[in-house]
This record gives sequence, C-alpha cells and structure tokens, in this order.
Amino acid sequence: MADVFRPMTVRSEHDVVVLRQRIREAGRATGLTLTQQAKLTTAVSTITRRLLLRCSQIMCGIAMDEQNQSPMFVVECRFTEQTPADGAQAGAHALELHDVQALVDEASVARASGEALLILRMRIAA
Repeated sequence: MADVFRPMTVRSEHDVVVLRQRIREAGRATGLTLTQQAKLTTAVSTITRRLLLRCSQIMCGIAMDEQNQSPMFVVECRFTEQTPADGAQAGAHALELHDVQALVDEASVARASGEALLILRMRIAA
C-alpha cells in the first residue's frame, strides 16, 4: 500500500469526529465523490463507535491502495479484543458488518493473537 496518511488513536467520541474529518479530507484529495465520502465516514463512525463499547482504543489508518486496476481508498482499524464483563461477544466477534458492508465496496476483519484488524475499502472512481 502506498500513500499512507498519519494514523490516529481513537479513544472517545471526539476522536471519532476527528477521524471522520480526516477521512473526508483525504477522500476529497484522492478523488472520492461526495457520496462515497459520506458512505465511508458513516461506515467508519458506526464501526468505531461499536468498537469503543468493547475496546479502550482503536488505531486507525488511512491509505491508498493503487496495486489493483482500480485504486482503492482504505481505512484500517486495529484493536485488541477484550472479553466484556457482561459476557457479551468481544470486539470483532460482536461487530455486525452487514450494515457497513452495504456502504463500502469491501469490508473484512482479520484476527491474530487477540488483535483484530478491520479493513474498509472504497473504489475510487476514474
């Protein structure tokens, strides 16, 4: 992946708002349409708010993936999965991606050693 934008740590609602602004700015600079920017920021804020209920912090990064035929705008959210005291499903296991998947071109979660990586991808229109 090339053109990586400065990552940020999300710990609060204020951080979610700042992340949304960064995604809009980066999306505008890389050619996402206004509709794509709105969909992506909605998807990211929805997921990060859900994750903050289960995790103390989320490390989010924004990047451009130009290795495929059509370039992709990528948002990655890395977090440590924790088992909630109430016994509910933790972190990525509790994520309901179906509503978010309707907003982006690709959404996936990878897990390894108690950490999870959520990746959201949006195709950049030519």
